[in-house]
Amino acid sequence: SADGKYLLQGTLWNVEARRNVTEDGRALRRKQVLAEVGSEQRIVYAAAQPKHRVTVFTAIDCGYCRKLHEAVQQYNDAGISIEYILFPRGGLQSPSYQDSVSVWCAEDRKAALTAAKRGEPVATAMCPNPIQQNLALAQRLGINSTPTLVTEPGTALQGFVPPDQLLAQLDAASAQP
Repeated sequence: SADGKYLLQGTLWNVEARRNVTEDGRALRRKQVLAEVGSEQRIVYAAAQPKHRVTVFTAIDCGYCRKLHEAVQQYNDAGISIEYILFPRGGLQSPSYQDSVSVWCAEDRKAALTAAKRGEPVATAMCPNPIQQNLALAQRLGINSTPTLVTEPGTALQGFVPPDQLLAQLDAASAQP
């Protein structure tokens, strides 16, 4: 409370509405913050006929991130654009960080990312890149696992979600008032 007499720790629920008020606030914050992150900081796999857009915090060496990437065409075919933000969870000194920088600095980022996700070597490269900024962004948003999918309204989904299930969740969410 304002006078410091009371402290609430945990999740606040609106029982009558069956709404997680804490998560609603976090989603709004994620939406606002990600709106400031332009396409110049993302690797975008755009759907030809987009219905939904999902920001995915991904690591090169994450197994479920690789599984998600294997299905990127299926997401696109379902009308879901996938916008990756490279997030090497191991930090600045990790091999994943250098791999992320190399992917970012590749002449063809999409091809380099696909190769890296397959476990293929990517030519080491250095250039101005957003990877350190991405680490700070993830920390700012409370994201600490990969893949973390953030929907347009700011809802965070952790882990691999198959394309058909993700489409159903996104369609249901967009149908709500």
